[in-house]
Amino acid sequence: MIRQITLPLIPLSLLSVVIAQNFEIPSNWRKPTPTPNRLDRLTLVDGLLNTVSRTLNSSGLFSGLTNTQTANMLCALAIGDYINSSTTSKDVVLNSLDTMFKLIPDIIGSEVPKVNSDPAIWGLAAIYAYTAYRDQVSLQYAQSMWTQLTKDLVTATTSSPRPSGTLNISATCNDASTAGAVFFIPDDPNNMGVNGETTAAFMALSAHLYAQTLIPQYLSAATLSADFIINHLYDGKIILDGMDAGSCSLSSTLVSYNSGFTIDGLSVLAPASGNSSYSSFLSKLISTAVVYPHWTNTANGVIIEGPEDENSATSNGFGVALKAILIRGLYQAYMRNLDNTDQADFIRGFITVQLNALLDLASVTGSNQYSPRWEGPPPKALLPWGQLAAADVLVAALGLADARNSSASPSPPVN
Repeated sequence: MIRQITLPLIPLSLLSVVIAQNFEIPSNWRKPTPTPNRLDRLTLVDGLLNTVSRTLNSSGLFSGLTNTQTANMLCALAIGDYINSSTTSKDVVLNSLDTMFKLIPDIIGSEVPKVNSDPAIWGLAAIYAYTAYRDQVSLQYAQSMWTQLTKDLVTATTSSPRPSGTLNISATCNDASTAGAVFFIPDDPNNMGVNGETTAAFMALSAHLYAQTLIPQYLSAATLSADFIINHLYDGKIILDGMDAGSCSLSSTLVSYNSGFTIDGLSVLAPASGNSSYSSFLSKLISTAVVYPHWTNTANGVIIEGPEDENSATSNGFGVALKAILIRGLYQAYMRNLDNTDQADFIRGFITVQLNALLDLASVTGSNQYSPRWEGPPPKALLPWGQLAAADVLVAALGLADARNSSASPSPPVN
């Protein structure tokens, strides 16, 4: 999670670049062909869950993980149960949600500065829990986070300040509306920073809420935020980290989870809205974000984000622990559009590269302990952020095994 936003101006010309989609699997990707069978993959997921579930503390957090990192782990656990039609992690997921929402109803708590990405990501954890377990309280949690975030959602079509603020929000930047952006800092009315982490997670939350409830306001919000992201944060290859909604300047920070949340949300929004332009954009984004050299090693296809920036795999940094959000988004895109065989094969190959790196390079067989440095070496002790980074990969790999044997992609149930 980016706590400070730097905003050097990026030329408008970059935003007009459109890269043709290319789903050819690079010949130098390391082991893109699946190796563990379905049963072995389930054993891997169960092994990781056993190391995680016992670390839930009285505050609703997993020991060694932050507030937002815990929410991302809950997402992976709930998706794993949904894929496996099980309730293995149900008690852990629901207990964590219940504890957090009772202790800190707005989820933001005493963090300084307070950030809106926290309720957005906890909202996603709650809606994934509802999808997996049909737990009505989880749905209520997700809806409450969505309602809270709409207080900082840009909807104005004319320049005006945030409530209690004095600085004007630009109604348009580069001739496109700023409506759909979500402010990163909720308690500073003169902070104009909006970012991909918050806005894309809000878009994904809105899309999932619509898929589960069919309530039109969620579809409208998802569409509004998706259009903002496409018009302002897409540079032709990836989703940029943020923008100043007053000056229209863009952030230079490069992190994969902005693209990951966007892929997740658009995977749901595209079919829900029936807007083919979202499907086309999603395919372009997948084809370029996957191979982006800042986080994917062009020599072997393994994600390298995190440890190089944090100096050591034993340091818990946001790049280390949250890089698997890209994997989660890709899995959502995969399972919802198996008919696009080229895209599905490309995603399957990329996730399989990460799986085989985890098993061959970043862990010792049978240890169920994973280094956040997926090119290795294995960790000398259990690292909670290493487990978090691995969770979405192992869960997605389990889903890939099921999908290969299915004639249709699984669809989350709808009320």
